[in-house]
Amino acid sequence: MLDRLDNWGTWLRAKRDAEEGDGLAPENDAGRDILRSGFEPCLAAVLRLSAWCDAVRGDKWDPRWFTTGLARSGRLARAAELAYTISDQNRQGDVLVELVQAAAGAGDLRGAQALVESISRRPLRDRALVALLLAGARTGAHDRAAALAEGLRYPHEQLRAWAMLAKVAACNGDTRHALRFAARAEEMSRHVPADELWSVNVLVLLVEVAAATGDQVRAGEFADRVEDFARAWRNRYRRLDPEKERMLAAVLASEARRGDLDRIDALLRRSPRAPLDGAVLAAVLDAVADTAGQDVALALADRAETLLGTDDELFGRDDLLRAVTLLLARHGQVERATALTDSVDSPEVRAQRLAHIVREVARRGDWDRAEAVVHSIAYRWAQAEALVEVVRELARHGDWDRAEALARSIPYRSPRTEAMVVLATAAEPSQARRFAAQAVVLDGWSPVFRLLDRIAPGSAAAVVDQMVS
Repeated sequence: MLDRLDNWGTWLRAKRDAEEGDGLAPENDAGRDILRSGFEPCLAAVLRLSAWCDAVRGDKWDPRWFTTGLARSGRLARAAELAYTISDQNRQGDVLVELVQAAAGAGDLRGAQALVESISRRPLRDRALVALLLAGARTGAHDRAAALAEGLRYPHEQLRAWAMLAKVAACNGDTRHALRFAARAEEMSRHVPADELWSVNVLVLLVEVAAATGDQVRAGEFADRVEDFARAWRNRYRRLDPEKERMLAAVLASEARRGDLDRIDALLRRSPRAPLDGAVLAAVLDAVADTAGQDVALALADRAETLLGTDDELFGRDDLLRAVTLLLARHGQVERATALTDSVDSPEVRAQRLAHIVREVARRGDWDRAEAVVHSIAYRWAQAEALVEVVRELARHGDWDRAEALARSIPYRSPRTEAMVVLATAAEPSQARRFAAQAVVLDGWSPVFRLLDRIAPGSAAAVVDQMVS
């Protein structure tokens, strides 16, 4: 839902038209008591019917829940057979990497490695091997992960693997291995051109590793190199593309979380020729919204509002206005966040910003205030989207009766379906089945496919058994 709200600026009208086209949800209790004792759908029939319906609508059916469900339930070989039938090589590669991750996550490291070794295309094999070694590192198998990293063929994958291993170790509090892997990555990076994008991505990881292990000097040195790269790119092309924005923002966010805003302040003083525009600062605010302390969050909001007020032609202005509104709401500054929405001319975009505020107020547990903000949104269909977020937070806090009542009050079919899926995702399996059934009644099986393993454990394997019996 976060991405959907964030991107309302590009598809808001189409979203509204589609939801209004779907019509209102039924007013009766259809689906509420659909599950009776012993009810079990024929999953194979559900799968075939849903795939056929999607084909009729012209949608590209992507049953990833099915293949990964097989991998998690010990049917990795069967899942791999299905993956290899996918004709689109890029899509096939994504599915194979996901299968490696699913098998490793289920503890089947040997099966995951056998799948990696079955992949003939070497670039894809390296991708899958990186997924495997990271899964092993998360379980503490550092020596095995290091041995796998040495077997990578392509230098950029090997360099990225060492840096990611260092980050995993640092996140696990294993300073010894983090420093060992980071030193390996740094040594390799010396032999890579400084303007190679993938090598700069490694520097971003090393900033985080150095900071996590307490070496602020090294973190600063790596950050300087990332800034130099961004500045050179900005001077050459006048603007950073999204990938360069992400890298610079990651470094600035890493420093901001530690309360160090010196680099941000220096870049702001040199704007607009510095590589810190509204889009980059927005990415910083998004990155720290959940992790920064109150003082840092408000200090960043002050800087964002100052930049908005001094540069009417600021690139990424709308992104920054959205990000600072979200940051303020997340840290309890509801009035200040709401005031920022008053500067938005478009009532549709203003509805988006208010929906952000609803979500953050709900996250703080202030349900009455969240619903009050919902009712200040001008469009009824936009209110429905915002109510989904209140339902999500009520469920997260365990207030199931209020969450279900609010979900059933949503007037439009599509957001009510989403609210039921949200409840099914958060509930215990027995209760999840009832919520999922209501979603099925509203909008068919497609919205709940990713929940099948939850509401019917072993469902992917059951489909296979039903098909071959």
